[in-house]
Amino acid sequence: MKDSKPDKQQVNTGNKWKKGQSGNPKGRPKGTATVAGELRRLLAQKAPDCVKMTKLEKILKNVVNNAMEGDKWSIQLLIERTEGKALERIQSIADEFYDDGL
Repeated sequence: MKDSKPDKQQVNTGNKWKKGQSGNPKGRPKGTATVAGELRRLLAQKAPDCVKMTKLEKILKNVVNNAMEGDKWSIQLLIERTEGKALERIQSIADEFYDDGL
């Protein structure tokens, strides 16, 4: 009785691409919208209830106002976006070895 698994040569001969060839050589078509690009476009529009501010400016103003009222999420967001995230120090066994003066 013959084994039901095909051997490697049989599997490899059915490949669509040669070794090292990309499956998408032309890449994404130019002009295709990305999520980030679409979001930037929407946020740059004028806010519906405010003539002088964009949607992004209005959102940021709300975040700042919430932070001023003590909202911890808003405070953390503003600090991380302006000052960067705090680095977390990870202590290792080697740190203890060198701290003991050995």
